[in-house]
Amino acid sequence: MVSLRCTIRPGVVTLKGGKCSGHRGHAGRPGSVGGSVPGIAGVRNITADWKSGAAANAAKLNLSKSEVENMFTLSGLTTSIRIGSVTNGFSVSCKWHAPDGKYVGEADRAFYSIVRYGVKGESVADNIGLKFSGAFQDRGLAKSLYDRQIGQLRKAGFDSIRLEADTTIGRYAWAKKGFDYREKHKTALAGTGRKFVRWAAARNVKLPEGTQPNFKSAHDVATYKIPGISVFGSQIDNHDVPKTMEMSVGKAFMLDKHPQGHGSWAAVMYLQK
Repeated sequence: MVSLRCTIRPGVVTLKGGKCSGHRGHAGRPGSVGGSVPGIAGVRNITADWKSGAAANAAKLNLSKSEVENMFTLSGLTTSIRIGSVTNGFSVSCKWHAPDGKYVGEADRAFYSIVRYGVKGESVADNIGLKFSGAFQDRGLAKSLYDRQIGQLRKAGFDSIRLEADTTIGRYAWAKKGFDYREKHKTALAGTGRKFVRWAAARNVKLPEGTQPNFKSAHDVATYKIPGISVFGSQIDNHDVPKTMEMSVGKAFMLDKHPQGHGSWAAVMYLQK
């Protein structure tokens, strides 16, 4: 076992944004750009445990040890990170704690290249899980992590980031962030349009006669609007949405946990297009 300890000086932009709820196996909600992160400041401390073969596998993916560690550090928090070796790549398990020892959150990631018939193909980052405790939500932590990760992976030549958009807010927020359907073909997209119409009927949302959306992406669904028609939080099933919030029909459809709602989806962001 090789144990490394270092102190990294602040050098990343601190951001403020939305709730970063989530749990193991699920991606939380990305925040939005704002001011500094309240209550978290100062140097970033990291303890990294690199298992045998992990550093060599990271290097094959054009990532150095310091670049991997930097993707998981948060200003003012102690980061404990374990990096293991997997087939054609490496995995990361990370936990954060506040200076007083309080648990802040954790993340699990896998970084690997897809090899077919002995030929290296696309490089993929699989965002397996991300969660923050209630006291540390609404501080832009997920936003800071994802922005840094996207920038570093794009620089290293990674082709895509994958995740499951299945938390109460993430179903909508990841689409707005730029993630799209992993299974993106005309049949599936047409099915989403038909499901939207069924959902509107179930929720008593009066659509203009003949409405049949022609969705081409997850972003299309999230931003879909019909002039003069809006939905309130009280009309959908989602405890994280205020009852008085007024929103477009596409946003409401994605956020509604009703069986006729959009539901969870396998998401991907392409980094090299």
